Amino acid sequence: MGDKGMQSLAPLLPRFENLSHLDLRIAFLSQEGISTLFSVLPQCRNITHLNLGQNGLKTSGAAALAKILGHWPMLLNLELDQNFIGDTGAKLLAESIARGECSQLRSLNLEKNCIQDEGVKQLAEALEQCSGLEHLNLKSNEIGAEGAESLKELMALAHARCRPGPAHAGLKIIGLRFKLDSDQSSFPAGISNRDSQYPQGGSPWHGALEEAEREAVE
Repeated sequence: MGDKGMQSLAPLLPRFENLSHLDLRIAFLSQEGISTLFSVLPQCRNITHLNLGQNGLKTSGAAALAKILGHWPMLLNLELDQNFIGDTGAKLLAESIARGECSQLRSLNLEKNCIQDEGVKQLAEALEQCSGLEHLNLKSNEIGAEGAESLKELMALAHARCRPGPAHAGLKIIGLRFKLDSDQSSFPAGISNRDSQYPQGGSPWHGALEEAEREAVE
């Protein structure tokens, strides 16, 4: 699509009053195209599923998105993977979520966004507002023991809220990765660093939350 394509598409979007699903993954947008999109999206108030994955939002795009999240009170699914928003972008989104602007959110994808502990901690605290959250993807971020602890607390809260039955399957956090550390005592209870070698491909980030998930449901 690119920026030129977005210039043609953007004016048309508000005409679709019942627009609920908008998939713009890999739309090849620069900051100009992103600004064009965000200038009209607040008029599409029935959006429930928004996919902006792999568009290079970066911190500035995350900041702009955070300002307009409140226009979609029924937003259920938000895909922002591979946008390099960093800790600052994560914190800005967290501030918006903490104001209750995404209280209906069921799924949030933040894979590959260079988010570290501070950003994760603020996100985890903000996502407590989303009582129906079922899926949080944090694959390939730079999350250490502090961030893992905050996510464990979020999982425990979600489990406490969860009622038996199919209406809410509970919260699943996938892809939590923490930096390898020889000192096992630095990890929160329920999380262990079971691999002494980097995974295939040489990434310095490896780990999982399966043990914390099991502990949360016991």
